[in-house]
Amino acid sequence: MDFKEDIGFNKLKALVDEHYSDEYSIRRSTPEEDKYDHIDGYITFKKCDDKRFEGKEFSFDVKETKKKNRSDKDVCYDYIILEVQGVTGLPGSLYGKQQYFIFEHKDAWLIVQRQKLVTLVKENVDTDDYILKTRDIKEIEPYVQYRREDSEKYGPRNDRVVYIPFEDILPLVGCKIKKV
Repeated sequence: MDFKEDIGFNKLKALVDEHYSDEYSIRRSTPEEDKYDHIDGYITFKKCDDKRFEGKEFSFDVKETKKKNRSDKDVCYDYIILEVQGVTGLPGSLYGKQQYFIFEHKDAWLIVQRQKLVTLVKENVDTDDYILKTRDIKEIEPYVQYRREDSEKYGPRNDRVVYIPFEDILPLVGCKIKKV
């Protein structure tokens, strides 16, 4: 099984290998872990202010900064996007087996425990409801589930994503890897 190109993982790994190899190491997961468990890779903390993490390896799913809408020119730093349900209808990456998410942001990669994000979604999102995200939606509402339109090319899409305001993620960030 071949890996699909994971630009976010590649960017994070290149940054760590070039500038932070004395503090972290990153290795890719197996294709099965990536596909079924939402684990893109593993990060080992070689040096860390919090000694509980030092020398330990943790699984993660990396999320590159995205556009709010595919037609937008620039990426959006106001929100992170969490996948509650995948296109097949199976649980999305929010409910994967990874311990952490690593989100790309303007100046850093932000490391957040997955379980903290699950709690945030449970407290703020009506997971029984969603809005069909059509091309004419201009303003995204935070904490509302969106589902993409079915397409002729891909057929029915059962995905559900939630846009979480960036400022709500900041208190959950356990560690940052600064961009150089």
